[in-house]
Amino acid sequence: MTNHTMNYYYLVFLIFLIPYISCSKKNTDFVKESQVKKEAVAGNTISGCKKWENYVPIVRQPNLSPTRMIKVNFHIMQRADGTGNFDEKLGREYVKNLIFQCNNTLNGGNAKMYLPANNDIPVLPQRYQYVLTPNPEVKGDDGIYFHRSDEHYFMVSTGGNKNNYDRKTLEKYLVGKDEVLNVFLMEHHKDSLKSPRYSKNATGIAMGTWIKLLGLYTDYNKAVPGTNPPEYPLREWYQRGLLNHEIGHVLGLGHSWVRNDRCDDTPSHPNCWNFGAPPCDKVSNNFMDYNTYRDAWTPCQLGIIHKNFSRKESNQRKLLVKNWCDLDETKNVRISKAQVWGGAKDLTGHLIIENNAELTIECRVSLPKGGKVIIKPKGRLILGQSAVLENDCGEKWEGIVVEEKSGVRGEIVMVGKPELKQMVYPLDRK
Repeated sequence: MTNHTMNYYYLVFLIFLIPYISCSKKNTDFVKESQVKKEAVAGNTISGCKKWENYVPIVRQPNLSPTRMIKVNFHIMQRADGTGNFDEKLGREYVKNLIFQCNNTLNGGNAKMYLPANNDIPVLPQRYQYVLTPNPEVKGDDGIYFHRSDEHYFMVSTGGNKNNYDRKTLEKYLVGKDEVLNVFLMEHHKDSLKSPRYSKNATGIAMGTWIKLLGLYTDYNKAVPGTNPPEYPLREWYQRGLLNHEIGHVLGLGHSWVRNDRCDDTPSHPNCWNFGAPPCDKVSNNFMDYNTYRDAWTPCQLGIIHKNFSRKESNQRKLLVKNWCDLDETKNVRISKAQVWGGAKDLTGHLIIENNAELTIECRVSLPKGGKVIIKPKGRLILGQSAVLENDCGEKWEGIVVEEKSGVRGEIVMVGKPELKQMVYPLDRK
């Protein structure tokens, strides 16, 4: 075949190809306002954005409720001479083991609720973890701090010298105020330890975005090597329940053995530490009770936690690593049937509405920089009056793409006046 003949066939190929290229580009345009169907609000509608039920982790769609990373640091309070608590080597080892054991329980380790008997309460993934967070302004910082002070090393939880709610220690040593959960490992006062009637049990208290844990070093030293039951090979494993419990308070939960914790799936009970004679023949294992197990989270508790993570103005959200800012196309969300999003979402991939699928958005949805909403030719997107599509990271997401094939085009419906913000291709562009 001559060069002239080859060039001829190449030209013919391009002539046929150009319309397809043009058509493909034209039929996947970013939508404009003139292409949007608008509907008036019908009657009085109440947004479900504040209902915990709309924030319960979805098992089969993990990209809709991704794992939240809570920033934490630890302060080990020693006496002025450096005694009375973990030293720097053992303290760092203990803290890292404690975080590992907590995260291990939070990583698919949710257990079935013991109470009520024969219950059918779903066992759902918790979808949050802790990450040790150094101070970025200090070179070599690891997020574990050691402080020496005879005034601040101790905590007293009962009696006339009670100081568990005192904030002086916190105000003096806090790092990353309001943006990192500060955990203080404090010890019993040396005079308290002299009394044979004094309880040396580990305990804790949580307020705002800080936690005091009392007596972990004493508990560590109580454990004689080789005498612990095989299910408690590490004291860090045993105390993970205490830390998870106190962080539960920070995340918005109350004690679950009482009836004012806002959760119907946490029944009231005598709050026994372990099994024994009645009424302790029935014991809870919920992590917000006082019990030896503390390994069960209910759907309501998880819904409240994740609702607080999703509220832009909440203290809990400020503690999170903002891992929803960068586009990750391996975490695209695909809608393959009719769905209603009644709770806020922070997506890290594109949102794709497949053929014959319909998505109704009633609350805030954040898309990452470069993210798109893609509506397939037979797909449908409905934006309710309380819907907000935005980028929560100070960047811009691309916009809404409506695809067309063989004259069939995806559809977008706006009810009332939903907000669409931070778009590279806004609807009202010219």
